[in-house]
Amino acid sequence: MSYRIDFAVLSEQPSHCRFGLTLHNLSDQDLHHWTLHFSIERYIESDTVTQGQLQQVGSFCSLLPNQK
Repeated sequence: MSYRIDFAVLSEQPSHCRFGLTLHNLSDQDLHHWTLHFSIERYIESDTVTQGQLQQVGSFCSLLPNQK
């Protein structure tokens, strides 16, 4: 399986920033039961995540897809 992650800062202010993250599945196989783990130095307000569920402890984040 092959994947690509695009991360872009959409806007940055002294008190907050807005960014976009896109996971691309480059393989012919469907992706099931996945979680993306990453680290970021900013607090993410979980209610601002539009595609998935976010859990954050310190700088460690786990992003789970929405269940269909």
